[in-house]
Amino acid sequence: MKGFTLIELAVVILIIAILTAAGAVIYRGHTDRASDIAVQKMLEDIDAQITAGTTSDPGGYCPSNAYILQAVDLNSTAMDRSVNNIFLVKGTRGELRCNYGIVIYSVSGKAFYITSGHNSIQEYTGPAYGVQQSCSMTASGTSPWSGMVCYLASKFGQPPAGVSTAWDFSIFHQP
Repeated sequence: MKGFTLIELAVVILIIAILTAAGAVIYRGHTDRASDIAVQKMLEDIDAQITAGTTSDPGGYCPSNAYILQAVDLNSTAMDRSVNNIFLVKGTRGELRCNYGIVIYSVSGKAFYITSGHNSIQEYTGPAYGVQQSCSMTASGTSPWSGMVCYLASKFGQPPAGVSTAWDFSIFHQP
């Protein structure tokens, strides 16, 4: 008799299943990494747009949200569309300098941010939207974004004594 035994066929099927599972894990890792890189590129573009807008303003004020959003593809598949996304906290303090912090969530589950105080992109590990927190940057801990404001503001330092800070918090994508 010619042919394969049941055990030989089972071994071949098992090997194919193992290779398929390993391939799926590797593929997911590559797609997550690609999404993270795309989100980081979005942050770089937003940072450049804010810098350009602030530099062109004689008072050094933060540019408008509409101006900032010209640098963003709000239809990007790299952003996690199941959560509020693209959090922008901006304000002025001392010498009318534009201060900002931006958080964007990737479909990989990670979030990344950049602030005016640290012009490098970091993984965001601060409070999620909805976590209430009180600090010198918030009047009270009653807003759903106060935890994010405190975290981001801590990255570019406290304002000098006697300088009032005006904060603007915006969410550009809501599910």
